[in-house]
Amino acid sequence: MKLFTIILLFLGTCLTQANPELQRSQAQGSFAHLAKVKTGQVDAFKTKTAALIKAHKDLQFHHVTIEKQTFVLATRNGARSLPMLRKQLATLEPQLDGKWQDCETICQLRPHVSTMALHSTASFHAAVTELQRDKEADYRNLHNHVWPGVISAIGSANIPSFDLFLLEVDGKLMLFYLFEHRGEQFDADMKRMAENPINQRWWKFTDVCQKPLPGTKDGPWLGLKKL
Repeated sequence: MKLFTIILLFLGTCLTQANPELQRSQAQGSFAHLAKVKTGQVDAFKTKTAALIKAHKDLQFHHVTIEKQTFVLATRNGARSLPMLRKQLATLEPQLDGKWQDCETICQLRPHVSTMALHSTASFHAAVTELQRDKEADYRNLHNHVWPGVISAIGSANIPSFDLFLLEVDGKLMLFYLFEHRGEQFDADMKRMAENPINQRWWKFTDVCQKPLPGTKDGPWLGLKKL
């Protein structure tokens, strides 16, 4: 039994060392945590998060109000250990209605962008929609096999990272995206990506899996604001 365990550990180490893409994914992947903010505590919550954001550049906080309930999405990259993050997020719990919930990461894309873009200003953008329960398997399958043309279109819009997170909240499957944009031409890049014919075909498959939440205006996604 001990020999079998040693062999498994050895094989796992070899596979990781032999696959630099796996190491890259583990190092650069993002993780998300969701919480509800108590009524009347949003300003106090913003004040506390400001200190954390200033101290830790890898932390991002976005918020959205849906039917009078404010949700906060906290995201980080893989460079920060989970125990350390939990300890830091716990300092915000007096303003929360309950505790932080860990979201499931269901898709991580790391498109190629130009070196020039990578040295440009970074901004992060998040949104939420409801995933229809009877379409969950279809949606997961699509994002387990994202079309190469879709990934290229995202990269051409100067987006080096795009992540999808899923969490069941009050009986709803809430689906979040977070992406990083590099550069000064955000609107132009988004317009070019939206006009890409491969993306337009892709959205015909994904949009039918989603159900817009209250307050959504255009398309299935409701934008979150950065704290």
